[in-house]
Amino acid sequence: MSRDYPSMSYCAFENTSLHIDQVANMLDEALQENEPLDLNEYEQRAYNRMYEQCRKLMDLLEEHQNMIDDHGEEDDSDEESVG
Repeated sequence: MSRDYPSMSYCAFENTSLHIDQVANMLDEALQENEPLDLNEYEQRAYNRMYEQCRKLMDLLEEHQNMIDDHGEEDDSDEESVG
């Protein structure tokens, strides 16, 4: 990782997952109460940015999972050809 990220690479997924849970719980609570979040200007910009980041992240996660699945299929066919 070449940038200054808030988490070390070895725990980035774990830490980010905890933060996503926090935001998801806040949104769930707002929805349960049928009351929109009261976000200041900075938080509203971050909310909008996060919305786009989540869309991009889902695309990347799906693409990465497909790569993992493809690699798994290659490993399976390698094992079959060895025996």
